[in-house]
Amino acid sequence: MKIFIDVRLCSYGYQGVKVYIDHILKYLLSEKNNTYYLAGYKEYLKNYKDYSNVSLIEFEAPIHSIKEQVLGFQIRKRYKNDIDIYFFPYPAVPVAFYNTNFIVIFYDITPFRFWYFFNPIKVILGIFVTKIIAIKAKKIVTISEAAKKDLDKYFGLKYEKIKVIYCGVSHDFRILHRQVIEEFKKLENLKKYILFVGNREKTKNLFRLARAIEIVRNKGFEVDLLIIGRKYKAYEKTDKKLLSYGKWVKIFYNVENEDLVKYYNGCEIYVQPSLNEGFGLPVVEAMKCGCVCVVSDIAVFREILKDAGVYFNPYNVEDIAEKIIYVLKDDSLKETLRAKSIDYVKNFNWEFSTRKILELFYEIYEKRRRI
Repeated sequence: MKIFIDVRLCSYGYQGVKVYIDHILKYLLSEKNNTYYLAGYKEYLKNYKDYSNVSLIEFEAPIHSIKEQVLGFQIRKRYKNDIDIYFFPYPAVPVAFYNTNFIVIFYDITPFRFWYFFNPIKVILGIFVTKIIAIKAKKIVTISEAAKKDLDKYFGLKYEKIKVIYCGVSHDFRILHRQVIEEFKKLENLKKYILFVGNREKTKNLFRLARAIEIVRNKGFEVDLLIIGRKYKAYEKTDKKLLSYGKWVKIFYNVENEDLVKYYNGCEIYVQPSLNEGFGLPVVEAMKCGCVCVVSDIAVFREILKDAGVYFNPYNVEDIAEKIIYVLKDDSLKETLRAKSIDYVKNFNWEFSTRKILELFYEIYEKRRRI
């Protein structure tokens, strides 16, 4: 089977998608019976130049651009008779591929549900394009049952066309020895802290979190708020405002996994105050590191954490603060939640996720052969 995979988003800023693609490729490329055509930016493609079952296609064009459409038609024309399956790990499919056997991943509907946080013109265009892609796709992959329900609600997609395949979590994330963590915290001059990992989009709800931590501190709990994410020009104003709350707010940029796992291990509580998520990979990473998770009461977190988390109303600052204090005060509760998290996180495995993706490839391939 010959499989085309669009890997362009690994080259400019979509960190969550890059994590997904990097891990899926690790296992897909071990399947030597298939040939993979990786299409993306030259700098990223060079990581795969020594694989015997990989062909590299330069596709240096931003998503949703005119250049993307032009190059898309050129690539489609050149490889028309060579490709069996096209895989787009993000809902950005150039028009040239609309009539192919393609599978696409939809992560969440955040820009459509919270349209007022985004560029309205882009949102309207996004709704139109997403609907077309959804109709044209042979199969749609999404990353949680909650996301699947959202797709049905907002786009009226047929349930049988949507396949839920959970993300995995890297083996980098694990519980470390206590001494390693204490040495790390001493080296980095870290006190007790609440941790958040991710981007600083408005739907991440970080200003309410900061106000909640302010309440927690005013009630006598000396904890800092640590925010970890990539440095990005679009977040500069947000970062400046977050830091203005006080020296107890700290932002660390572009942290490598080797250190990130230490930050997870060292936190008092991991907090995810998002208004919406398709999955919430940092929550799963935190679970794997034995963190106690206090999160928004939204469907996807209930699905992933079950009774291993403490939930708050993400629109209510006092409730966020109350739930954080509730956990900080109860060491026995922490241990119970931690044990459940470590048990539940076993369900999230990249090897298993990749196997499910491969099964989908074969399903579409066999249907094509029978036609």
